[in-house]
Amino acid sequence: MLRIPCPFCGLRDHAEFDYAGDATIAYPELGAPQERWCEAVYLRDDPKGPHVELWRHARGCGSWLIVERDTLTHEIKGARFAHPGDAIAMGPPPPSPPAEPLAPSDEPEQPAPAPEVAPEAASEAERKA
Repeated sequence: MLRIPCPFCGLRDHAEFDYAGDATIAYPELGAPQERWCEAVYLRDDPKGPHVELWRHARGCGSWLIVERDTLTHEIKGARFAHPGDAIAMGPPPPSPPAEPLAPSDEPEQPAPAPEVAPEAASEAERKA
């Protein structure tokens, strides 16, 4: 499982993100020949090692991110907003969750005690039975 550090939301599971491809591609001008567009869109390298990728936090804050990831180890080196103005537009990030998850209690959970029934209610229930 990949954990991607969103600059706005903090460390999140990769399931919240959509992979959008190689962030190093330089697309041709709109009027460029079809062959150049075909190369830019369909012909891709398959890099091994450090790589820069484009991801969208689709099930989170919606930001476009540049993520630096090692394609061999899947280690994520860092992430930043793809558009510099996003950090300003998003405003301050929400408070971070606690650094460490809460430890479960060492004691087993005790079942809740049964509610006490008033004596007159108990005798009435016994008569109906």
